[in-house]
Amino acid sequence: MVDLTHIINYNLPDDIEHYTHRSGRTGRAGKSGISIVIIHLKEIYKIKQIEKQIGKKFTPAKIPTGNEICEKQLYHLVDKVKNTEIQHQEIGAFLPAVYEKLKGISKEEIIQRFVSAEFNRFLNYYRNAPDINVDLKKREGGSGATRLFVNIGLMERFTPKSLKIYLFETAKVANLRIINVDVMKNCSFFETDSGQAEPLIAAFQKVKFKNRRVQIEYADRRNRKEKEIKRYPKSRDFSSSNKTGKRY
Repeated sequence: MVDLTHIINYNLPDDIEHYTHRSGRTGRAGKSGISIVIIHLKEIYKIKQIEKQIGKKFTPAKIPTGNEICEKQLYHLVDKVKNTEIQHQEIGAFLPAVYEKLKGISKEEIIQRFVSAEFNRFLNYYRNAPDINVDLKKREGGSGATRLFVNIGLMERFTPKSLKIYLFETAKVANLRIINVDVMKNCSFFETDSGQAEPLIAAFQKVKFKNRRVQIEYADRRNRKEKEIKRYPKSRDFSSSNKTGKRY
């Protein structure tokens, strides 16, 4: 059983909660199932974080090409024809005319014509379908990109474009490259070359935006920090009660 309704658009820091909720709908009442996640390239880092948290690996799968879809559809049609129950009483009156029309055509040629007619129909539909698979190793950013967090976003009226300009102008880091920008309500995420991450973070150590300190951190560290805050919201200090003695 494949749950094709399982399309996830994660937003940190609730990735694991969203995944658990949606994937839990795949197999219900003791049934097993396959959970399918469709993501944008720039969300791959979120999948890696979920893998670490749940201790399991996602198996990458390619989207079938047009020809592969045609092949599957054609074989499905052949199986359907093979397993179709013949209604002799309903079609009996029409068979003599059908036999007459197909007279002189061999069984092999009938099959070839039937397959060609159906395959051509599928092929015409998918003829110009592009291959939307990508090579993850060649994706923008590549293995040398680092995901960062910054505590400004839509609340400060930033857009992906204006945030990139702000980071460029404020950091003044030579040849700074910023890609895959996600602007959220009160924070944003983006990627930069791994060698530029530390200089960029250092450049914002004393920067303020509208009297608010701008913080840039590694996205994975920020995520861990927020989960620790959720797990232990407040640390209780019993020092004062210990000083005054036991309470009854």
